[in-house]
Amino acid sequence: MTTSLALRRAAGALDTASGTLSKRSERLTHDGAALLWSGLSGEAPLVASRNLQHYARQLDPEAQQMRLAAGLLHTYAELHARLEDLEGRAVLALGGAAATPLLIALRGIGDGLDWACARSIDALCTGTLPEPPKWLGDFEDLGVDAIHELNLVTSSEFVQELARANSDIRLLEVSEGRMVAIVPPPGEPVATEPASITTFIEGVGSAEPEKWQRTIDRTRQIAQATGGPAIAWAGYAAPPGLAHGVHAEPAQRAGRDLSRFQRSLRQRYPEARQTVVGYSYGSVVAGSAATQPEGLAADDLVLLGSPGAVAESARDYRLHGDDPQVHALTAKGDPIDAVASPWGGIHGPDPTSRGFGASPWPDPVYGDHGSYFSDPRFFSHLGDIARGKAGG
Repeated sequence: MTTSLALRRAAGALDTASGTLSKRSERLTHDGAALLWSGLSGEAPLVASRNLQHYARQLDPEAQQMRLAAGLLHTYAELHARLEDLEGRAVLALGGAAATPLLIALRGIGDGLDWACARSIDALCTGTLPEPPKWLGDFEDLGVDAIHELNLVTSSEFVQELARANSDIRLLEVSEGRMVAIVPPPGEPVATEPASITTFIEGVGSAEPEKWQRTIDRTRQIAQATGGPAIAWAGYAAPPGLAHGVHAEPAQRAGRDLSRFQRSLRQRYPEARQTVVGYSYGSVVAGSAATQPEGLAADDLVLLGSPGAVAESARDYRLHGDDPQVHALTAKGDPIDAVASPWGGIHGPDPTSRGFGASPWPDPVYGDHGSYFSDPRFFSHLGDIARGKAGG
């Protein structure tokens, strides 16, 4: 049975039930009035008439609610019917293929319609309009393809164009000034049960939508190096430039959001090894998340080109994982190296200092602040970390 047919049958059943209740209400109202005009005397006929009319009034809202619910189901049935027609035409045009990007998108829209239908019925029955979804956890166990399609509906034209230009990504969280997307390794779909998943947090200036393509490109490099999907987490109001990067408040606010996101990610992919890579000011965000009371769901935390680790030592992080490890790398020649020292700095001590307790990169990286993303030694060891082969 198709979804549209199932919805139509459910709507028909509600229409029938609503009609039955309405007729019962009319009959009770009629019977109550008849008692008043029956000529019977005394208090009993009057009480009986009032009771019948009271019962009739109780049935009317239920009948109305059923009619409205049936209308919703009819609407979603029509939408599903159109979707099923499009899917059937696509299958014929594609020679029976079952997993093309077009069909995956259509099925994601279908799952999104089911989710929206359920929320609409729930709002009708409870009288409470739910808040629009903002966080990954708001979508519960809805698939990423459906989440992507729902986010596309509410996203800006810029984000929609970004998604069209990067058809492999799936939008997980979208709101004003925020974009969080999952990026698979090149040429692969988003795995439903990945062995590893890596979250990448950029630094200053990354809240500017014009920078999101660069974030996606770097995240795709990480996905290729690790062999698993990676998260482009442009999910916070990053300081616009280096001069504003001295402030800790944006990182503290973002740390709470990152902690929430990683918990949702762990719930969605409980078997995946989770790595968090904080780059530049993004490492301050990651460090802030790891010092939150609820901690950070991560098996590995990587602090890359960091201006400060927030915590006094790696032992102070609250990481939730299987024997969690902290790793740190600052390129030789990266000017960020002058911002923090082993004894402290604006955002805490240098995480690459010996006393901090993070595992160093086995091979040094040379260059400026952006050289990590063109150095195979960085990606090679990051891949080992994500696969759990880096040691501690």
